[in-house]
Amino acid sequence: MDTVSAALELEPHLIALEKRAFAPATRRSRELLAFLIHKECIEVDVAGRERALEERLVRLPDEAPVELESRDFRVRQLAANLCQVLYRAKLIRGTVVSHSHRSSLWTLEDHRWQMIHHQETPCRPF
Repeated sequence: MDTVSAALELEPHLIALEKRAFAPATRRSRELLAFLIHKECIEVDVAGRERALEERLVRLPDEAPVELESRDFRVRQLAANLCQVLYRAKLIRGTVVSHSHRSSLWTLEDHRWQMIHHQETPCRPF
């Protein structure tokens, strides 16, 4: 199977995992976050701050709820055990609205896909 075909088969699964990672129930659960996010994951947020998994496990469950609208998903398979999920997001936190291009790397380890890198880059409203 070529890389494009493999990515097409993985696409719905990885998009579902990406959406699950930012779902409110997941963000409130240290256990679900630890299940979906690789122990060596690095996140670079829209302000350019780099965060490791442990910081996310402490911060996210206590964070005020946010609404996230996502669209224009694309999945690229970079290796047999590595895929990139790209999409655009609109984050609503109270009265503050921000837009970003997002990119996550998902690695397959022990028969399970986990996010190992996530980056958000601010963009114009869409």
